Amino acid sequence: MNRREEILKFIIKDFVKTAEPVASKTLAKKNKLKCSSATIRTEMNKLEKEGFLKKIHNSSGRVPLKKAYQYYISHIRNHNEKNIIDKNFKKNLREIIDKKMLSVENVINNSCKILAEMTGLVVFSSNNEANNESLKKIVISPISNNSVSVTLFTNKGRTEKKTFIFSDEVNIADITDFIKIFNKYFSGTLIKEIIPKMKSIKSMLLLHGKRIIYKAVLEIFLDFMEKHYEFYGKDKVFYYPEFQDVRRLRKVLELFDNPTQLELEINKSADNTINDVDIYISDKEKEGFFSVLSVPIYFGEEINSKIFLLGPPRMDYDKAINLLNYLKKEINNYLNVLGGEKNKCQKKSKTISSKMKTNKQIATARQKTKLKKPTTNINQK
Repeated sequence: MNRREEILKFIIKDFVKTAEPVASKTLAKKNKLKCSSATIRTEMNKLEKEGFLKKIHNSSGRVPLKKAYQYYISHIRNHNEKNIIDKNFKKNLREIIDKKMLSVENVINNSCKILAEMTGLVVFSSNNEANNESLKKIVISPISNNSVSVTLFTNKGRTEKKTFIFSDEVNIADITDFIKIFNKYFSGTLIKEIIPKMKSIKSMLLLHGKRIIYKAVLEIFLDFMEKHYEFYGKDKVFYYPEFQDVRRLRKVLELFDNPTQLELEINKSADNTINDVDIYISDKEKEGFFSVLSVPIYFGEEINSKIFLLGPPRMDYDKAINLLNYLKKEINNYLNVLGGEKNKCQKKSKTISSKMKTNKQIATARQKTKLKKPTTNINQK
């Protein structure tokens, strides 16, 4: 790391902590730089001319710009996650993952809660990989005489739960009969194919249930196929100095109402990608004033979800990137083990089934042999 990079590193680190413009004298006092404040000031002037820093007022220090953060992320940041990942974060995450009975969604959602607490940033997750999954079954659980809980299960362990309150014209027996028929026709069907298939055999399904039941089940799949976003720590934005400006705050709050557009923008225009972590930095007033980091969560070879960190450009990127990488690694390991266990069970089931089939064939063959012997002896006589 050369002298200019070292100065840029300390400017960013100081600004991340204080949110105040950094002056050359302050930098010389706080850090072990082997140069005078005059030399630091000269280097800061050069960095300013090159678009890395900005001077707020004539007498003030400088603040880092988008270009500075991008350079820091690519060339200067600390890559050693062992020195950054907090022990409590590891412990809390391990407690979640060790609860084997949790659904995939619960593992991801609980992990996001911990991440929001650890970073002080807004965390949100997206999930719409239903298109690559197939229906395992639908289960209904009566709540009262006129209400039921309906849960959809996919082959990858994801669930969608709805509660329905129905009128006197429908009873639980009607719903139970409809779900039995539905599972018979649709179990094993790709989620993306269910709605077209339901519409194509609608008249047949209506023979087994009232129109209101058909519409309720259709609604479950329509909701399930939408991209779902879960937010944690939204209130964090009110505590950042960058968002005290009403216009900036409004821009950030608008992102919460339209996360799909934000995700598309990140996918299209990410400034850096570090080990699967996409980094998008916006320092333009018209777009808002924020940074977003995202990481994909895989289930097998397919992306199951994405986890996002959102905050001001003045972000501790060392901590944020390493936490996301660690989180991705731990959740992916959990999901792959989960997938491996399912595959083992399926293979074991197939093996047992195959053995039973073979044993049955042997037993049948023996039985046939036993039956044939007397006939042969009789004919010989």
